[in-house]
Amino acid sequence: MALTQLSSRCLKSIALCSLIGLLSACGGGGSSGDGAGLVPSSSSVPTSSAAAEASSAAVSSAVQTSSAASLPNPTLSSSSASLSSSIATSSATALSSAASSLTVVPVANSSVGLSSVASSLRSSSQNASSSSNASNSSAAGSANQWTLDATNSYLNFATIKNTHTLEVHNFTRLSGGIANNVASLNIDLTSTNTGIELRDQRMRDLLFQTISFPGAAVTVTLPANLLSGLAAGASTDAAISAELDLHGVKNTIATTVSVQRLSATRVVVQSLAPILIKAPDYALADGVEALRAAVGIASISTAVPVDFTLVFDAAK
Repeated sequence: MALTQLSSRCLKSIALCSLIGLLSACGGGGSSGDGAGLVPSSSSVPTSSAAAEASSAAVSSAVQTSSAASLPNPTLSSSSASLSSSIATSSATALSSAASSLTVVPVANSSVGLSSVASSLRSSSQNASSSSNASNSSAAGSANQWTLDATNSYLNFATIKNTHTLEVHNFTRLSGGIANNVASLNIDLTSTNTGIELRDQRMRDLLFQTISFPGAAVTVTLPANLLSGLAAGASTDAAISAELDLHGVKNTIATTVSVQRLSATRVVVQSLAPILIKAPDYALADGVEALRAAVGIASISTAVPVDFTLVFDAAK
């Protein structure tokens, strides 16, 4: 519709221009009134007609150019439509592929799954803990653990000086226990107690040389089932072989002890006869002589009798 109106306007303009050109041509031959001016000369008419045709052609060209510019380019429109269609198709395909590759897990199911895993882990941990506790309990039971009651235990030794003077001494710090039918006793030699402080110091420094050898240790392997097979209130005698580690020397001592089961949780082990410890067997002879010289007496026996009572309680 717009193109038709534009063409109509252009034709009217051409007609008006043509009319003006004719009028100008007619009036251009002269100005006299004899009428000669009403007949166009042969040279003027062709010129005016050519101008009119040129004007018409220019207007037509302008109209066509304007029309062409105003109309959409079918090639570009087709390409644009094709490109848009391709982009839309590719995007839809990519989104569809991405969506299909995702695994949607409901939140509720995930929570249930996590709870199940946590429950399984707790159960495994509890089972492992129970197994460990059972194993430890079984091991403790089979080991038959006992701890030395140092307050109610004692270990005495006696010295003889000047041939006839007997003096009894002890150690105030003892420790030990029984595990897997092996009894151990640790003697703190710095806790030597003779009743005289100066003599205690001389025995620590000159005899036992506690700076280098602060302690002694006794290890005894008990007969199998000695404690477990002994009923509460019962007692038995047992021949034992003990290893004494004293002053850097280890020797074996054979003796007999009495074992009494006072209760389900308390046991007493006592020496039935004094155990004779000889100084030369543990490199203590030089210490005895140094002690004698320091005191200024005639003699100190190199053989020392030892007796003990050891009380053990079942470990808790």
